[in-house]
Amino acid sequence: MLEARKKAINGRLQALSTKLDAVQRNANEVEEEIYNKLQEALLQLKEERRAKVSVLLGEELELRRQLEQMAWTQRFLEVQQDVLAPAAFLDAWARHSKLMESMQLKGELIHLHGWRR
Repeated sequence: MLEARKKAINGRLQALSTKLDAVQRNANEVEEEIYNKLQEALLQLKEERRAKVSVLLGEELELRRQLEQMAWTQRFLEVQQDVLAPAAFLDAWARHSKLMESMQLKGELIHLHGWRR
């Protein structure tokens, strides 16, 4: 009877060992799958970030270009004020005003048509 009990206990221990191995293998497989999904998610995050940064840097570049253009036209108008006759300067000033207005409108159109996402 004692031998039968030992044999039964050893059989249960073997079964438990098999189940423990299966649980460990399953945990390892799930862990690997989770890490793979994490890697995919991180890669997608990096791609999204790169795309958004690219759009924002493009917008920054365009805004800086507009500022530079405004400053240049203002400096040019000041030069014209010094060198042109009053009537010619008024004509230049009118063109300058139209240019500044078109730059304002262009900036609003860029903003409205989705440069910024």
